[in-house]
Amino acid sequence: MRSKLFAFLAILASAAAAQAQAPNAGPVAYEVLNRKTEAAVEVLVIEFQAQGSDFRTQAILVRPTSAGPHPGVLYLHKLGPGGSSGQFREEAMLLAAKGVICLLPQGRVPWKQKWSGDELDLPRGRAQLAEFSAALSLLEAEAGVDRQRILLVGHDYGAMFGLVLAAANPGISAMAFLAFAPRFSDWKDYFSPRKNLSPAVYDEIMAPLDPMKALEGLKGRRLFLQFAASDGFVSPQTVAEIRAAAGEGSVFDIVSSQGTDHENLHQNGSATRLAWMERQLFGQ
Repeated sequence: MRSKLFAFLAILASAAAAQAQAPNAGPVAYEVLNRKTEAAVEVLVIEFQAQGSDFRTQAILVRPTSAGPHPGVLYLHKLGPGGSSGQFREEAMLLAAKGVICLLPQGRVPWKQKWSGDELDLPRGRAQLAEFSAALSLLEAEAGVDRQRILLVGHDYGAMFGLVLAAANPGISAMAFLAFAPRFSDWKDYFSPRKNLSPAVYDEIMAPLDPMKALEGLKGRRLFLQFAASDGFVSPQTVAEIRAAAGEGSVFDIVSSQGTDHENLHQNGSATRLAWMERQLFGQ
C-alpha cells in the first residue's frame, strides 16, 4: 500500500512540475487604489489578478518620481508578526529615494488561506507561486524599470516561494533570502495539519515546490543568504545544510547582534544586506 502511495505521489509531482517551474506570465494590468508622494518617492497601493486566478492581490508599489531606467526589487514577506506587504516598506522607501522601483505584494497562501497538511496543499502553493510570478511580471513591465537589473528579496515563506520563482526566472539578476526552512514539511507542526501524513510523504506531495532543489539550481547566480545566529525556527544544523546546497560563491551572513531572531532579522540585518543589494543594483 505504501509503495502504491509513493508511486501515485511521484506521478502527481511529475505532472505538476512543469506548471510549478513555468516562466512568469505576460504583462499584468493593475488598478491603483491609493496614491501619495513623499519627497521624491511615489507610493501606490495597487491590486492585480494573476492569470487564471480567482483572487485579486494587493501590493505596494514604491517608485522614484524621476525618469528611468531604474533597477527593480521584488519583496516577498514572511509569515508571523509583521508579515505583510508592509514588512519591507521602510527599506523600499530608502531604495526608491536612490532610484529603485520596488514592488511588495501581499501573500495569500499560507498567510490568509492556511495549509491543511495534505495533497490539497500543492495546488494551493502553485496558485501562490502564480500570484508572485504575476507580481514579477508586473514589476518587469513597469515604466522605467531596467529588466536587466531585477533583484528578489524573500524572508521565511517569502524566501521559500522566492527560491522557486527565481529558479524558474533566470532573468532575475540577484537574490537575497532570509531565514527560511529547507522544506515545507519543516513547518507542519506549526499550522495544525491533518496528522495522517508523515513529513516524508508531505515532501513528496510538495516536491514541485521544493526550495532546496530550487536553491541547488541557483548555483552560479548572485545569491545572498542571511540567517540569525539565534533563531527558534531555523537551527544551526539547518543553516549548515542550506550552506552546503548553495555551494561556493553564495554570500552567507549570520547576524549575531543581541536580540536578533527569526522575526526581526530583516531589520537587524538590513545594513549588510542593503550594502550587498546596492552593489548588485548599481555596480558599486
